[in-house]
Amino acid sequence: MDIVEYWDAIEADFQSVYNIDLLTTNMSWRRFITLLKNLPPNTAVIRRLKQEREGRQTNIDEIDEKKASENFFRELGV
Repeated sequence: MDIVEYWDAIEADFQSVYNIDLLTTNMSWRRFITLLKNLPPNTAVIRRLKQEREGRQTNIDEIDEKKASENFFRELGV
């Protein structure tokens, strides 16, 4: 999994949740990762991840948003 695949969702989440425009904001990598890891569970990134998992798993109802979020960041290596 590559963060670039989710960039549009990440950008939208930062704008809607934090009111931060990632195209014009200068922030450290540490701050970016901190904010990314702490996005609320019902964000565009998590919804996209759940949609992808629905295609790969038949038992998606057992995967809650928190677990999906943890898996997403684990796969990113963060």
